[in-house]
Amino acid sequence: MHSLQSAELVCETYRVDRAIINQIRDDQEQLKDSLIEVIANTHPHRPNEIEDGMFESTRQFLTQFLNVFSLNYDMLLYWAVNKTNLAPNRPDRWCGKKDGFFRDEWEQRQQNLHFLHGGLHLYNDGSSVCKRVYDPEDWDAIVDQVRRWLDTGNFPLFVSEPTCEKKLEKIKHNPYLNACYQALGELENTLYIHGHSIAENDRHIFEQINRSRVNRVFISIHGDEDSRANRDSMANADRFLDRSIDIGFYDAATVPIW
Repeated sequence: MHSLQSAELVCETYRVDRAIINQIRDDQEQLKDSLIEVIANTHPHRPNEIEDGMFESTRQFLTQFLNVFSLNYDMLLYWAVNKTNLAPNRPDRWCGKKDGFFRDEWEQRQQNLHFLHGGLHLYNDGSSVCKRVYDPEDWDAIVDQVRRWLDTGNFPLFVSEPTCEKKLEKIKHNPYLNACYQALGELENTLYIHGHSIAENDRHIFEQINRSRVNRVFISIHGDEDSRANRDSMANADRFLDRSIDIGFYDAATVPIW
């Protein structure tokens, strides 16, 4: 994707034939669509393919936080929150996490669960942002719905652009994504970042954290602390996050999410 965007910029600068530039743009869109198809086609069909004990561990983990933000596209977080008859099961059923939807339409009601880059279950219906829900009448699983809609050219709400600038541009042009992004900037006190590489292409996320009132951030690292990937993550955290924020690191394996 980076190469295609660079090629587009070079072609624009040297005034290459417009048909070639349009082809490069079309290829970028096809690459993004392919990402969505790969995720949908390798995803578990239904939540019962995952052991209840795993979901219970996830729910226990989620109850420790006032707000949850995800950069993943998959259904696992959504399933963990919505699956019934699992501990811990609070009176509101959703273990204290609400995604802002009323039935299948987003209304931003008491939202504390945010999919910052969209997800498989989210889509635009032309006038509002909606989510796909399980249909008990014909046993139509959400992932099956997504695959069927992909076949007709209807794609989920995804932020799959390669750079932080392009990602932020898409976020700001969608009311749901922008609201989630603004909510990130309203956080305060302590923030945990789990399972993220602290990569340059998500720098817009860290810039929004810097605008918030967060004063302490804990970031997970995986495996050998001195590995190249972990050294890069720790260096990027120091580079991207404001100097006034106290940064700590922890071993991801010590957190029993699954």
